[in-house]
Amino acid sequence: MNSSNTALAIVPAPRKAKRCSLAICITLFGGFCTVAPFARIALPRVEAFIPIYDSTLALNNFVTAGLLVVGFSRSRLRAVLVLASGYLFTSLMALPHMATFPGLFSSNGLLGAGPQTSAWLNVFRQGGFPVIVIGYALLKGHDAKTTDSRSNPPASVVPTAVGTVAAVCLLTLLATSGHQLLPRIVDGDGYTTTMMAVSVAL
Repeated sequence: MNSSNTALAIVPAPRKAKRCSLAICITLFGGFCTVAPFARIALPRVEAFIPIYDSTLALNNFVTAGLLVVGFSRSRLRAVLVLASGYLFTSLMALPHMATFPGLFSSNGLLGAGPQTSAWLNVFRQGGFPVIVIGYALLKGHDAKTTDSRSNPPASVVPTAVGTVAAVCLLTLLATSGHQLLPRIVDGDGYTTTMMAVSVAL
């Protein structure tokens, strides 16, 4: 049997797993609704929160991307490689977000950051990953049906990684040098109505 037909990435989830996922989603939504009324209550400021959060996020997603690349080298399923690029994208986006965050490395942030830069980088990070996951889902169905041989993994991994890095660099450039082109989503310590619209879209 072709290994690609039995790869975990394309095996349909059993009914029990689907029910468990639904239960987790309902629980998380219930928790969100419970704490939402307290969102305006200011908590004590933790200066190290951003570096801890971003560095942990970057490390976890980078390790996950590496594991998925190993999975792709074995299964040669393009969907797996696309998903790996999503985790790599999320990992790399944490770096410019930390660099441009006001008060972390400098009062205004590095890389020529503007007042909206770190907020927009966070938007790009949160919006980019779901788009890549959609690409994974679309390719997953196609990979499950085809049995043709896949391309050499190193020949696919390198261009994908380069493309992911290029996307991160372009979005960083847009949020730094081109931040005047982006709508204002942060006003002091709060968000504007534009940010609310962006959040709904995400």
